[in-house]
Amino acid sequence: MKKQLIGVEVGVTLPITHEEFDYYFVEGIDRSLYDENRITYFIEDLGDAIAFAKDYVKEGVERTYALVYHLGECNLMEEDIEEIKDNNYYEGNELDVDCLIESFYKEVE
Repeated sequence: MKKQLIGVEVGVTLPITHEEFDYYFVEGIDRSLYDENRITYFIEDLGDAIAFAKDYVKEGVERTYALVYHLGECNLMEEDIEEIKDNNYYEGNELDVDCLIESFYKEVE
């Protein structure tokens, strides 16, 4: 079954002085992003995905980030659909900065 999916990646940005800054640097975003989790939503739940991302950053430590992006139309098996419904998990959830919808960052104060 084909479904439109939304991804949310959350984590912390690394300072330029961090030893792994270059390894986690993301072209197109121009930040070094250490991802801690990726969450998947169906397109009809985009509002929930954005609300989750905003809240995650608001409640997070300095340098917390959340990116909301369109995964596109994915051909899903029934077990994939259930896994997304139950756990917001989909193995094919990979960040594509060209499909970025929203981004949220908690800057260093």
